[in-house]
Amino acid sequence: MVFDIAEQLQLKIDIMKAVKMALVHNLGEYFRSEDIVAPDIRSGKVSSSDKFQEEDRAMQEIINLTNRNDIYQLWLEYEQNETDEAKYVRAMVSIEATLPIMNRR
Repeated sequence: MVFDIAEQLQLKIDIMKAVKMALVHNLGEYFRSEDIVAPDIRSGKVSSSDKFQEEDRAMQEIINLTNRNDIYQLWLEYEQNETDEAKYVRAMVSIEATLPIMNRR
């Protein structure tokens, strides 16, 4: 999805970087010790900063195991959401999250 839409819209982004970012953006969530979900953040049970710190610790562990700092840099870029690639991947993640709802009709 990341590759196809960028190509169709002729976006001026580094598509390979965006694809890699899409692949690694959830690693911190998968490997953290606690399951923090969006309602926990919205309700104030967990702060965004606590969620980030927990995921950052998980990412540091992954980097220590794999010796791949590039993975951490892509994840951090996604989290900071300042580059065109990060904003694009976030948009694709949002679209992907709504697809199951649309398919129920």
